[in-house]
Amino acid sequence: MPLRGQFAGSTFGGDDASGTDFVDRYRELSFFAKCVHEARARQKVAYFHGQPGIGKSQLLHQMAQNFRRFLGDDTWRIISQFDDALIVEHILAAESAVVIPSAFLDFGISANAMAKDALRGLLTLRKSLADPNIQFPQFDFAALWYIHQTNALPRASVRDIFPPAEFDLLGSIADVISGTSWGSVVKGVLEVMNVHLRDRFELYRRQRGLTSQTLAGIQQLDPQTQLLDALPELFAKDQNAIFDFADAPPRVLLIFDSHDSFWPDRRTLSRPVFFQRDEWLRRLIGSLDLAAGIVVLVGGREPPVWDEASYARIPASAVALQPVGPLPMLAARDYLFRSGITDASLREELIREAAIATDGVHPLYLAMCRDVALLPAGDGESHAFSWLKNAALPIREKQLLERFLEKTDRTRSTVFAHLQRVVHLTLVSTVNCAATLTLPDRALISTR
Repeated sequence: MPLRGQFAGSTFGGDDASGTDFVDRYRELSFFAKCVHEARARQKVAYFHGQPGIGKSQLLHQMAQNFRRFLGDDTWRIISQFDDALIVEHILAAESAVVIPSAFLDFGISANAMAKDALRGLLTLRKSLADPNIQFPQFDFAALWYIHQTNALPRASVRDIFPPAEFDLLGSIADVISGTSWGSVVKGVLEVMNVHLRDRFELYRRQRGLTSQTLAGIQQLDPQTQLLDALPELFAKDQNAIFDFADAPPRVLLIFDSHDSFWPDRRTLSRPVFFQRDEWLRRLIGSLDLAAGIVVLVGGREPPVWDEASYARIPASAVALQPVGPLPMLAARDYLFRSGITDASLREELIREAAIATDGVHPLYLAMCRDVALLPAGDGESHAFSWLKNAALPIREKQLLERFLEKTDRTRSTVFAHLQRVVHLTLVSTVNCAATLTLPDRALISTR
């Protein structure tokens, strides 16, 4: 049952996505495995929150790329009794695991900036979930009808954002919409879907009660207000319906990262505007039937306040908060050793510098320190911690480190979202990225 109905009233750790240097986070990965395999855990949205650069994005990417594996009920019943580290080990080693389809939408990447818009965000998810066993008949019609009525996207862009394997179907629907009289659109669209989807569409119609009146109702919604608001719920209805079929995947994974990017100007927003920004996302999540097999993960700096929204409210009881904290000291030592810091005393110096708790370090800052420590030393120099203020370092690198450490303006924190994604590059590349960005507040690193 959808959430609102049920409850109504760093890039840290490796040079690529392979995860070869990814360390620790066993608790979070084990919790994710429970969401995949256990209905009780899956019935809540898993919200991973923590300070900038702490490793939320890396964790979510690891889940999406290496851990979206369904083991089956019998196997899970056995390994679920193990400790977190052993659960993670068994998931990675399971040869018979089924890789579940997923979609990853990162609101913090500039290329996905428009994904914060309902239409583009949903179309991005739609394209990511391209699969012969996953169809979106109601949403496809509604989205194409909205685009036709509002000229929201040029036809060429529509081809770019829909799955290539479904161009014939979607192109035919678009042709019917644009080349048929109003009263004949629904009949023509249903005929197209029957031709392309065949038995699957007939079963969908019977199971979900899809009729010509259903599509006619969509057609009659005001495009700029009612239809746009309906798109997330129509997407969710189609997503929920896939589990009606015998060949459905065991689970579907939806991941939304950088949730806080909806509000770069958060401090100046009124409450109505604040909640309007991510309303489409709340409508979508609140309409998904998580118990049926949909796993939803969200990453953000602070826990959501969805239960305070006037519209599309998601109660706090429907969200499982998962704090992402500092990297444990033992894991930090392992990471530095894997990264090529073979000098034990230097590893300890780096860890002391990056420590933000008695038993943990800030992953992003540790990675930046590691990058500098791995730079070639000048003549007569040793790689002690003195390299931080060593004039022999390239001047731009030295300036970046000093500004990174000394800046205290709390409003200038957007660099974290970008540094999270480039910490594996050389510090020179990091400088090139940071040159166009504002700089972070040192207190965000050192005092929390």
